[in-house]
Amino acid sequence: MIKIVSYKICPFVQRVTAALEAKNISYEIEYISLKDKPKWFLDISPNGQVPIMVTESGTTLFESDAIIEYIEDEYGGLEKGLTNEQRALDRAWSYLGSKNYLVQCGTMNSKDKETFTERSDKLISAFTKMEKQLTIDSTFYKSNTLSNVDIAWLPLLHRAGIVKKHTGYDFLCGLPKTQAWQKTVLATGIAEKTVSEDFEQLFKEFYLTNTYNCLFELSPNGKAPILITDNKDVLFDADAIVSYLESLYEGLYKPNTKEEAALIEAWANYGSKNYVPQCSTMRSESEAEYQSNLTIFSKSLINIERKLGEYTVLHN
Repeated sequence: MIKIVSYKICPFVQRVTAALEAKNISYEIEYISLKDKPKWFLDISPNGQVPIMVTESGTTLFESDAIIEYIEDEYGGLEKGLTNEQRALDRAWSYLGSKNYLVQCGTMNSKDKETFTERSDKLISAFTKMEKQLTIDSTFYKSNTLSNVDIAWLPLLHRAGIVKKHTGYDFLCGLPKTQAWQKTVLATGIAEKTVSEDFEQLFKEFYLTNTYNCLFELSPNGKAPILITDNKDVLFDADAIVSYLESLYEGLYKPNTKEEAALIEAWANYGSKNYVPQCSTMRSESEAEYQSNLTIFSKSLINIERKLGEYTVLHN
């Protein structure tokens, strides 16, 4: 039987085990600590890194790209009848995914906002490129069949889902096709099969504790935004934060009457309540759903347009 040597939260290993799971290939896995690498591991791993695969014939393979190619050559690809050009394109898009594993790890391990923003921009850039590549006509990367590209991006999509679950931060915000793709890939159940039972807890402890990401956990509702005041009080809920800022600092506009102040607050709340309808419109997975969501959101924009017209007439 194939043997995989792994570190429990390594995305490169998950890509390999996902490829095996997708083809229903039996394997056993042994986990090691990277802080205390056993001698037997160092003896068989030229680069001292995971994953390591020991084939059924006893040959030791290293480097995830090489292992993935071996699995495809030895057991056949997930898709049949691909041209050489399509196979090359798939490998290129798979490489784009795998080369961002460490980018994602670095982003989640950021200790301050500046570092987090800089690193997350790089990761989001990769997801944005994929957004342009995906279509609404297929459930997976390029068809309704799981491919090597889906497997290569699975660790990124899986970890992005966990980050959102525990912090409310979504690396895929504003990328509706990528969000739909993430949902489809994770719905296969492969992600859970390719990691240890305590993976999510270990991931949370390593990446979402004592890092910038953990600030989101200070929010009682588990969502952004949160605001930490000079007195270290934690405020949550956007409306509450805005009210606090207005009380602390002079507002952008000082109403002339209490009625005008009430109207401004009402229309501000009306605007914020339409954030979700706008997101739903952008995340629509079909033309019918898009048109339905757009109709709801458009009504709000029309109401605001009318109000702006009334305001212009009154003040001219």
